[in-house]
Amino acid sequence: MTGIETSDERGGGTRFEMMESESTFRYSLSHRENRDIYFNVDTYWGSIENSATFDESGESLPENLYDVGVGGLYRQDLDNGWTVGARIRIGSASDKLFDTGDEEHLRSLFLLRVPHTKYTTGVFMANINTAGAFPVFPAIGYAFPLSRRAYALVGFPIIAAGGQITDKLSFSFSYFPALNIVARVEYAATEEWIVYAGFTSWARFFSRAKRDDEDDRIRLQDSRAFFGGTVQLTKRLSLDGKVGYVFDREFGEGDDFDERKDNNIRLDDAGFVSVGLQLRF
Repeated sequence: MTGIETSDERGGGTRFEMMESESTFRYSLSHRENRDIYFNVDTYWGSIENSATFDESGESLPENLYDVGVGGLYRQDLDNGWTVGARIRIGSASDKLFDTGDEEHLRSLFLLRVPHTKYTTGVFMANINTAGAFPVFPAIGYAFPLSRRAYALVGFPIIAAGGQITDKLSFSFSYFPALNIVARVEYAATEEWIVYAGFTSWARFFSRAKRDDEDDRIRLQDSRAFFGGTVQLTKRLSLDGKVGYVFDREFGEGDDFDERKDNNIRLDDAGFVSVGLQLRF
């Protein structure tokens, strides 16, 4: 659960407050040395208190935005040393879920890893999102070690890295243009307590019900810098909390990037607080 403090709309003086709630359920259908299969259900709910309207259309921003999906993860190591993987999600993202077929979407990621040398690997990816800015987004990269416990992936248009710096200090970073940036550093203070700091920049897309143009999408974009901690309460239950600052906040509605930039609602920067629970069975 994330709460973003009330802030004035940039240049408009409109009050704006937002609460977010996310949940994920993952169940292992098969877990072997050479194969993993998982079933996933995930949800997002954004509750918005505001009287803002989009600049050009004059339409009101919905009070509630939802994103619900079901799908799965698959990984298989082949006999020739290659690895194939896929993530598939079918769902709906709207102020009224499944109002018509136009609010439904398919999101998937397909992966192929081809070893080159003992320590390096070629990586081929295809991201498909029927509700996003780019329905099909391919990528190619080359993975190599930075050290005995860290790696890097450099390619077009993706960059990623991660691993252990010391026994207690780890990091991760990924950059996928037009999709997201995620960076995080963790320190394992004890076996039960982890502290971290990070940065994210990403976008969510929603299809407002009863819109005039079925190709229009609401794009929620923001960037967040934060720090927090995770404590292991029991063997299966952990509590996470973080505080941070959200900026570059914007809602835009349209059928492409330029239209969403013109028909938008820009918001002031704000602080946020987030609390979460993780339960393992």
